[in-house]
Amino acid sequence: MAPEKGISAIRLAAEAILAAPQGRIDEETTCNIGIISGGVATNIVPNKVEVKAEVRSHDEHKLAQTSQQIIDSFKETVKKHKTENFEPTIDVELSQRYRSFRITPDEEMVKLALRVNKKLGIDIKPSVGGGGSDANNFNEHGIKAAIVGTGMRSVHSTDEYIMVEDLEKGKDWVKEIIKGYAKD
Repeated sequence: MAPEKGISAIRLAAEAILAAPQGRIDEETTCNIGIISGGVATNIVPNKVEVKAEVRSHDEHKLAQTSQQIIDSFKETVKKHKTENFEPTIDVELSQRYRSFRITPDEEMVKLALRVNKKLGIDIKPSVGGGGSDANNFNEHGIKAAIVGTGMRSVHSTDEYIMVEDLEKGKDWVKEIIKGYAKD
């Protein structure tokens, strides 16, 4: 009967999210707050909200620092909204899904890929990525693996697509990699 007396968990989360780092933090660190859910009805001040974020970095210190900045933005927001009768709280759960890795240019797999690229006339150079894939887990367990782009465009957007020509090149590339690996 008195919504003006309620403290909306969603409103507090929105305030904390605005204060949190997001996007490309630097050349090796990214942060994204990608999921927010809460509330049970439109006529009830929501008392709970869940926010899920992800931080990626090739630098462990920057990973920890950016994660802490997100947590601090929520802690500071909660503290700011404490009243005589109510103290908002937060629970934080951190987990590491995978570790970053780097493959050096002198790795045999890179040399083989470059030879195949040259043979097929593909002018693509190796680069460091910030994504997460099975390759992260393989490398963490001592199995050397690299991520190979497939020619996708507008990746992770609603406009994502791949050209049939690039699929054909990919097929030829995989065939040549297998032949080159078998020969070596």
